[in-house]
Amino acid sequence: FDHFLATHGHKLEPSQRLDLLRQVADAIRYAHRKRVIHRSLGPQSILVSDAASSSPRLQVYNWQVGVRENTSTSGRVTNVENLVEAQSLVYMSPEALSDSRKVSEASDVFSLGAIAFHLFANRPPSSNPTELAKVLREQKGLSVSSIVDGVGKELEKLVKYSTHPDVMDRYGSVEDFLEQLTAVEVE
Repeated sequence: FDHFLATHGHKLEPSQRLDLLRQVADAIRYAHRKRVIHRSLGPQSILVSDAASSSPRLQVYNWQVGVRENTSTSGRVTNVENLVEAQSLVYMSPEALSDSRKVSEASDVFSLGAIAFHLFANRPPSSNPTELAKVLREQKGLSVSSIVDGVGKELEKLVKYSTHPDVMDRYGSVEDFLEQLTAVEVE
């Protein structure tokens, strides 16, 4: 997906961007219903099929770093940073980077928001996790309108509240994310 965005992103209509985001969110919603959390969702974990068409199909992969929710971990806990590519770290929630035991559905919601930011700003949320942490601290979430003029308030809200650094102030589920995505589509 990262290569697709680099080569096709500037040509995508807003409705196509929204469709791509919905496809990823629907896949994550399905996983969450099965109580599986991805933990490291980012463009590098999304495969694009039929990229040349007006309606490319997306598939989420790299589930080997995912965890089943509410399972106890006996033995050592694997740091997710050791399992993912460096460029994927800027799509991961602060809690996923700091303590893998704090990962929840809200961690995947953060990643969806970071992907939404990339889809609409035509660039990753930051160049590294340190820069991302600074932006999140200062802005209390990512802001598409700080990069792109004319962003609708519903899209700004979607990205801001799905990437809020405080889990308690973030959308708590993909259902909440999708509900706000519907508001963006209507806007």
